Amino acid sequence: MSAIEFTHRAIIVEDDRVNREIMQEILEAAGFEVRATDDGFEALVILRGAPPDVLISDLEMPKMSGFELLSIVRRRFPRIGVVVVSGAFRAGGPPWVLADSFVSKPFRPQELLDAVAYVVKVSPIRSEVAKAENAPIWIPRQAPGYYVITCTDCLRSFPISPGSHSTAREGEVECLNCGVSLRYVIGPKNRSN
Repeated sequence: MSAIEFTHRAIIVEDDRVNREIMQEILEAAGFEVRATDDGFEALVILRGAPPDVLISDLEMPKMSGFELLSIVRRRFPRIGVVVVSGAFRAGGPPWVLADSFVSKPFRPQELLDAVAYVVKVSPIRSEVAKAENAPIWIPRQAPGYYVITCTDCLRSFPISPGSHSTAREGEVECLNCGVSLRYVIGPKNRSN
């Protein structure tokens, strides 16, 4: 009876097409089965099907930021290893990033492979490693004083009152739909891509 070779699975969530394709090529050349998307919502759909060994995500993306995606992944899929790849932040930067490894853009192929290899290596013991479950939600700055939060439990969105939260960079609010307490961080003003 021959041994069955195990292939590690990865999901890449990156809105920049060139970076997404480069990461996919690097991981496929290393033997990974890779699914890639430019959207956090689509990544959640993929995750429901066949959870990967590792999720590689950008942080600043339209529709659903990497911060929002990682908050949901940590709550719903706590055993999935997470690598953040970002040009907006540096390793050791935002303490609220729920990642097992961090790679700064622009990256070298070996940096990405080393980060992914590390996460895959520690994944069998991930269930024993304490993870922060209640990460703050990342809120992109839109119009001054107007913010919308998406609950990490019920995935429903609701506005934050501009009067009470317009100047706070970090805070806490109760979901209007399910009542869960949510911590948030208001990010810098969105840049054009």
